[in-house]
Amino acid sequence: MPGPLSDCYVLAPVRSREAVAALLDFFAPVRSPVWDTNEPPTQLAGFEGVATEARLVDFLVGSSSLACTLYFRCIDPSVDPIAEHAVVSFNEDGSLILGLSGPETAGPAMLGLLEGLSEESGYWTVEEAPPLSRVDFRARRASRRQRC
Repeated sequence: MPGPLSDCYVLAPVRSREAVAALLDFFAPVRSPVWDTNEPPTQLAGFEGVATEARLVDFLVGSSSLACTLYFRCIDPSVDPIAEHAVVSFNEDGSLILGLSGPETAGPAMLGLLEGLSEESGYWTVEEAPPLSRVDFRARRASRRQRC
């Protein structure tokens, strides 16, 4: 049975399709969503239809006060053998958190790669959900010793 997962997070410069694509296209070009595409997440009032990745991302980018975290399984280990999941977290304050999850020992390596997507340094932790806002992100980052 696999051990705990490291979670690495950075704050995207802007809440945009391009920021989401930068994470997913590089770290998880072959991926599967970790949600039922026939049922959109319950917190997305106003979203109708099939919950494909593109439709959900477009909806969430355009709804800057909605919060929803999307998880993607990284299917092709030849692309990045470290990351197991990519995380895209849209927050109510309009922020966008980008993340990767992988084996506990891979935290520093994943964070080093992920920080190329942000203007600020990120942090890694173990088995922790993404931050809920810019303020939460910065507070968590300040409290971590595992920063680069």
